[in-house]
Amino acid sequence: MTRSGFSDNSGAFVADFNALTQQSGSAGITPAPAVWVPHRPARPQKSEGGKRFRLAAPYEPAGDQPQAIAELMAGIDAHDRDQVLLGVTGSGKTFTMAKIIEQTQRPALILAHNKTLAAQLYSEFKAFFPDNAVEYFVSYYDYYQPEAYVPR
Repeated sequence: MTRSGFSDNSGAFVADFNALTQQSGSAGITPAPAVWVPHRPARPQKSEGGKRFRLAAPYEPAGDQPQAIAELMAGIDAHDRDQVLLGVTGSGKTFTMAKIIEQTQRPALILAHNKTLAAQLYSEFKAFFPDNAVEYFVSYYDYYQPEAYVPR
């Protein structure tokens, strides 16, 4: 053993390996493929987008909703980062959001500030989009502790 921790006969191993490869030639060694290609089963392209968002509602936008939908769509087309939809209880904010999802044909993440509203929104969106996946997640934590956040 040398001071570096390697065996004194490491050079002998390299010499034996070189001799072995020279004796066998390339006949005993199978060349590796140039490019590894993973197995990909046939399936539709993801760019097709799956099922279209088709709003199933027995009514059409009314009152201020058509204007709100037009303004929100204009904001989306203009790449506005932040938009606010403000309305009194029962004014059709959820339906307006559903119309935006249908018109953009893009999935959405809907956040609610409490579990009751989250459950209500889930059931309404599930009814609005019966052919699409509508998922529901509620945290089991009953409180928020901002002092527990430690920035890194």
